[in-house]
Amino acid sequence: MQSTTMKISPFDLTSAILKRRFDPAAMASDSGATILAENLDFVMVLSTSIAVLIGCVFFFLRRRSRAERAVPSPNPPPLMVNTEPDADDGKKKVTIFFGTQTGTAEGFAKALAEEGESEVRESDIQVVDLDEYAADDNEYQEKIKKEHIAFFFLATYGDGEPTDNAARFYKWFSEGTESGSLLPNLQYAVFGLGNKQYEHFNKVAIVVDEMLEKQGGKAPHPIGSWGDDDQCIEDDFTAWCVELPSFGLFPHSILTHRYNLAVTNANWIYSILLLK
Repeated sequence: MQSTTMKISPFDLTSAILKRRFDPAAMASDSGATILAENLDFVMVLSTSIAVLIGCVFFFLRRRSRAERAVPSPNPPPLMVNTEPDADDGKKKVTIFFGTQTGTAEGFAKALAEEGESEVRESDIQVVDLDEYAADDNEYQEKIKKEHIAFFFLATYGDGEPTDNAARFYKWFSEGTESGSLLPNLQYAVFGLGNKQYEHFNKVAIVVDEMLEKQGGKAPHPIGSWGDDDQCIEDDFTAWCVELPSFGLFPHSILTHRYNLAVTNANWIYSILLLK
């Protein structure tokens, strides 16, 4: 018996595949094999096209998923923290400035602040490096006129010069300000650190003390004290501290005891320890 070959167009073949109209039994027969053989090239192209299409869809979906993950979520706005003390909190704002070359003036400033913080709860005490107090002359003026109680620990370095961290403030305050009433509400005290072996003993502290007075600042007592490193500067500091109760800030009892300072020099860094 002569077999009859079934002719089918590529379009019909594709339609049959998509509609699942091929009978598996027919595909297993000689006629089914003949159909596939006659349309083998088309079947291969169709299979390859389907595979490529599936691959493209997979690639597109994967790439889109990665892109979505890569887009960063918007950062929340930074939390603004007000570091300025509340003007209505009822506390006295006290600023302790220091100008130091070796660390001694900073040590005295921190020792005084530690005493104040431990004994006087109604005060807000800050220890401030003069170089970090303001970025320029205008900011110096705007900030210092808001001070109410201020202590200055100022060392004189070299040939009557300010220390590195006090140089900008000293130049502005001694040369860039006009005599007037910049500081009418300021109560202040100055402690100088120097050595009488030098010609310009405590020049920086003396000049700043005079300028504070010219600008309207008031010292409850003329307690500009000039510490002498050639003798016993701790005793000078003690005598200076005894006068501080006149500010109404520190109880007299906690400042009349002797301050013993252990000073250790290590790679030009001085550590000041306050020992009762």
